[in-house]
Amino acid sequence: MKLITVRQQLNNENASNGDSDTPVDEDPDLFFINFLGRSAKFVIDNVTKKAVVQSFDDWKIDIDYEDASAGNFRINRIIITDESGNKYYFGKDSTGTNSAYDVVTSVSSGIITDTPKNEENGYKTAWHLKEVKTQKDTYVFNYASEQVVTYSKSDLNKGDNMGSISLSTTTTTQQILQTISFPNGTVEFIFNQSEREDLKGGKALNNIILKDKIGTQIKKVSLVQNYRLGNGDNNNIHPVVLSKDTKSDKRLFLNQINEVGRDESIISTYKLEYNPGELPNRHSNSIDYWGYFNGKPNKMNIFTDVVEANRDVYGNFAEAGILTKIIYPTGGSENFYYEDNQVLVPNYFSLFMLSNPSRIVYDEKSTAVAKTSNIFVLNNGSSTLGKYIKEFEIPSMYGSKLSFNAMLGAGCTSVETADCKTKVRLYRYNKDTRAILATYVITQGNNVDLINPPIESGSYRLEVSNPSFTLSDSENFETNPFSIVLRWKEQKPNIPINSFVGGGRRISRIEVNENGRITKRKFTYTLDDGTTSGKLLGIPDYMCVIKKYGNVPLVAGQLSNRIQPMSSFNNAGQVGYSQVTESFLSADDSVLWTKKYTFSNYSDGGEYYRFPYHLPDDTDWARGLNLKTISYDYSGKIVETLENKYNFWGEEFSPYRFFKTYDGTLATNAPSTELIPTPPTQAPSSYILSHAIKSVPMYKWGKYLSDPTDPNPAGSSDVYRTAFFYGGMIRNYQKIKTEYVNGSPILVTYVNTVQDSNSHHQVTSQKTTYPDQTIEETIYQYAHEKGNQLMIDKNMVSIPLETTTTQTTGSVNKVVDKTETIYPTALPHAVTGNLVLPLSVNSFDIVNNTPSIEITYNKYDSKGNIQQYTTKEGVPTTIIWGYNQTQPIAKIEGAKLSDISQSLIDSIVNPSNTDAAAGVNNDETSFLLALDNFRKNSALTNYQVTTYTYDPLVGVRSITQPSGIREVYVYDTANRLKEVRIREKDSTGNYVLKTVKEFKYNYKP
Repeated sequence: MKLITVRQQLNNENASNGDSDTPVDEDPDLFFINFLGRSAKFVIDNVTKKAVVQSFDDWKIDIDYEDASAGNFRINRIIITDESGNKYYFGKDSTGTNSAYDVVTSVSSGIITDTPKNEENGYKTAWHLKEVKTQKDTYVFNYASEQVVTYSKSDLNKGDNMGSISLSTTTTTQQILQTISFPNGTVEFIFNQSEREDLKGGKALNNIILKDKIGTQIKKVSLVQNYRLGNGDNNNIHPVVLSKDTKSDKRLFLNQINEVGRDESIISTYKLEYNPGELPNRHSNSIDYWGYFNGKPNKMNIFTDVVEANRDVYGNFAEAGILTKIIYPTGGSENFYYEDNQVLVPNYFSLFMLSNPSRIVYDEKSTAVAKTSNIFVLNNGSSTLGKYIKEFEIPSMYGSKLSFNAMLGAGCTSVETADCKTKVRLYRYNKDTRAILATYVITQGNNVDLINPPIESGSYRLEVSNPSFTLSDSENFETNPFSIVLRWKEQKPNIPINSFVGGGRRISRIEVNENGRITKRKFTYTLDDGTTSGKLLGIPDYMCVIKKYGNVPLVAGQLSNRIQPMSSFNNAGQVGYSQVTESFLSADDSVLWTKKYTFSNYSDGGEYYRFPYHLPDDTDWARGLNLKTISYDYSGKIVETLENKYNFWGEEFSPYRFFKTYDGTLATNAPSTELIPTPPTQAPSSYILSHAIKSVPMYKWGKYLSDPTDPNPAGSSDVYRTAFFYGGMIRNYQKIKTEYVNGSPILVTYVNTVQDSNSHHQVTSQKTTYPDQTIEETIYQYAHEKGNQLMIDKNMVSIPLETTTTQTTGSVNKVVDKTETIYPTALPHAVTGNLVLPLSVNSFDIVNNTPSIEITYNKYDSKGNIQQYTTKEGVPTTIIWGYNQTQPIAKIEGAKLSDISQSLIDSIVNPSNTDAAAGVNNDETSFLLALDNFRKNSALTNYQVTTYTYDPLVGVRSITQPSGIREVYVYDTANRLKEVRIREKDSTGNYVLKTVKEFKYNYKP
């Protein structure tokens, strides 16, 4: 077998990932994992075909392919084992028989005036979580299929398709979650039976219902939704697109979340309100640089509208449909207010961005001149003839051009001739000497630019002359009329020239109303010098293909506006902030206290913004780390600082790296404006999969034209770029807390954390130095340190097996606590069966370091429930599990499991299973009687017996102490605790229930 590189394949096949008939996928697929509050990214190594996870969470990811031996690497199943040994099955369950994929079943695309062509289909795009297996329980996720149709429009500007519009239609069979089954019941997801009004084939989620094992409703969440129509302005959308996607003018909004009780009554309600502005059709070109609505009437194909198209950000339009208010069940509310994402553009983006400046940098200015007597000035030596003069200042010119509209009268055209009697001159002059520095001729016309010589800041004089301009004529507006309007841009004061507005909106203020009590949180995003701390993380990735050699597209460059975006691979429009200040205010805006947060804010690495374009070297994993938090009181004095220090693999923190390029030279992927470490004497390997670094190189190939008119591709030069999918282990090695009194630092506490194992990424020690210089250090040992291969094989690597805490005061160091948890080292085990569960917990004498057993776990059942344990005093305790092995129903202190006959155990287990099958709030009399008989049984006379009953998924219903005193718990129809009662004997010796606690929940309708 011959192995070739992507570069060789590209050259051999004359292929690209654009329009080639034999396309090569130069960029690996990026997989996003999101489940149960956890997330990560990974790629599949093209050599090993194994997953390379960007983070360092001690996960194991195994991929099952359809037929790897035959070279079929389509993914069937992804299995993630987390650091505690829990397994998550995506795509298929643990048996490999039940599947849950999203599959693209058909794709067609083409110029809307042509017959669309079918493209590749039948490929999977998502693998859904199908099963979770823990040491004790299994959770099964069940889905149903729905087939949805989506449409995507692209504006074209190449070859014969100049100004055309392409429409892609994609049909996807996607999975919608129906139920989650777990040992105690199910969660059901109920969808509307009618098709969504905004998505062909889709269904909207209406209700989420929690049910117990017998199907009784325990809790229900109801979603109240409605559809909002667009603004109806479809002038810049091709009729064919509108006729195909007939649902593109509506959007679904969530208006209310109701918590519903067992009796279907509404218990509590959350209400959501949105900005009432109308959104455009989803295919509208009335969008800003980042794809948000901007309300501007751009044309159907933005390529044909380069001069007039407006892609600026307009916040009042971008906020259409945004969340503005949440009303809580208590009657309180939160109001949300937004503002522009004002940022600075890194200088390496300036080629693409600054030629189209943001409106936050400049103000639009203008001045106008028309025939009016107050600006008429007599000519020198004349008592009747004159001209009209207006002087004005441009204190801070932005750009170098001025545009005008001029109406000069009969005979006047865009070229000054003798037929036009009205002559107009614009002069830039020295205000002190009155010397003319530049002269401009203004002729009849609209939107005409003055650019030569370039317009500069300074003093200007506009003169309009005509042989017929007389003093008496200046009072007559109908003879010899004229009008001139000049327009230019002035840079705003104290706004950096590279300022820009990023995508979307940022929160500026949150106002909380707690039943009339108003408090506010105000957010500012500036550095201490007043400039924005925001940084633009990606440019609009609009690509203009100007020419093709065979199947190789030649890309002229990325254009910063005017063009419909084609993808969003480079964080286009995303903004990162390095400093955010949160002020807590009273109703009258008085400051109560303030917190200032400092975050890491690294740009993505690589030259992805230059041709040939590639995925950026993602540093999202290194952004957003809290570096420092400073708390201030109402007067602005510092109260406390919290500082975090980080590093990579022993180096001070920097997410960038050096590497060897394709031609052997040393390079770095750090953007030119970022601080980077000192270059190494020898570049490390581009391909690294180590304990602290993961780096998978990706090569991008392209061609530059030697001459734009040269039809010979042989005359072009090859261009290669190296990109990386990589990540580094982040160590938060030190935390520093400083407390202040009257603005002065008084107490300092240091917490040093070490993660120095080469086998895992868990914390191995933590040392705290208190203000009095007392030092407390805790050392953690895990399966690798203790040599438990069984736990290592099952990836149970995050469970501390031994912890030792020492304290140092002055020169005296002593062990103050040491514990060890013992687990099996082989299975099956006599105590735990086939499960890896604790066998005992040992403590150590702090003087002579001798171990003693604190607790011994003697027996587990098949579900992993503890059935017997023994304390260090040698007293055994037996736990009887009922409700189908899900709840403890009896605790017998002093008895071993073997001391209790199986028939006696069955006498309460079976009634508990019956009670579970009876549902919520059933009559427990017979079960309680069985528990009482169990407690009174002569075989248990010498033991302390506590018994329990439950409503599964609601809570405990009763606890009967060894003394016979019974606590009874009563719940309302929303399953909230309503009362606590005590069963005790009255004066006659009869049992009565006495209410000792009541709970009331007051929600506003």
